Amino acid sequence: MNVPEVAILGVGLTTERLTLDGAGELLLRQELPLSLTFDHQIVDGADGAKFLAELAAILAHPYRIIL
Repeated sequence: MNVPEVAILGVGLTTERLTLDGAGELLLRQELPLSLTFDHQIVDGADGAKFLAELAAILAHPYRIIL
């Protein structure tokens, strides 16, 4: 950990991957790997997971930032 930083967000390279949707249709999806390293003495793991989930939701639907 880099003192005094509490967390470090890692952002990977965007890639494309073929997947199937619920109806069996082929989709081309973009993926962006994210990783979060944080000091467990300061931040609870559940809070870190909530942060990553909210960040992923915002990146998937960026218009949410202005709503």
